[in-house]
Amino acid sequence: MTHPTQARPTSSERMREDFETAFAALEEETSSSARPRLIAVDDDPAILDVIEVVGNEAGYEVLLLTEAGELLDAVARFAPQVIISDLMMPNVDGVTLLRNLGAAGAKCSVIVASAADPKTLTAAVRLGRGYGLDMAPPMPKPFTATVLHEALTR
Repeated sequence: MTHPTQARPTSSERMREDFETAFAALEEETSSSARPRLIAVDDDPAILDVIEVVGNEAGYEVLLLTEAGELLDAVARFAPQVIISDLMMPNVDGVTLLRNLGAAGAKCSVIVASAADPKTLTAAVRLGRGYGLDMAPPMPKPFTATVLHEALTR
């Protein structure tokens, strides 16, 4: 109840307060989601741990996947700027993964990280580009945290 000497807020004052509250919430949401997003796909938990730590240090919000089959849904949901993916994983090979990303119209940088020989890595990058993907230089495994950090901050 309003005290007789207190004026009730006008509708424009209430609207302004509502707007300020909504704007503050939107600003908070935007600032928390302003970090670039990274999805890492690998069947080796130790590799994912390194990617998570280095990705966070480089300013990324990181999503880790151990199943390549989950990648397309994650890309649609998470909208990453970067994907780091192993080429040799159970259930989905690297060629299929790149083809599926290309068919889905993925609009992010893709880094292939693999213990495959250099010719295979080069071929994977060319193939990904052929599928319309923005392929970054590959990262041969094992890679160091420094090499990963450099790849993420280019």
